[in-house]
Amino acid sequence: MYTLDMGSTAATRVSIDEYLSNPAYEHCEYVDGEIVELKLGKKKHSLIQSECVYQLKQYQKQSGLGTVLTELHCRLTINGQTRFRLPDVCVVLRDFDGILDGAP
Repeated sequence: MYTLDMGSTAATRVSIDEYLSNPAYEHCEYVDGEIVELKLGKKKHSLIQSECVYQLKQYQKQSGLGTVLTELHCRLTINGQTRFRLPDVCVVLRDFDGILDGAP
């Protein structure tokens, strides 16, 4: 079993299955087999994120286009390697279940 030391900057190598099933990695990204800890934003970051969500939701309600989400697991394949990214805010224009395959 792997644990994530929130004070550590050392990379932890795990399988994709371990990354997706271990709750300790829920708010981490996965890059080329390594767990990448996301740094929690401070007040300014949080204010910007919430304003982006608010503005995008207003547009989404008027246009009916897409779904506005935060920290959505997005599975990408880059140079043959699987990566999972969690954008602060994203708009998804297609239907999906659970994890988004590709970029929002």
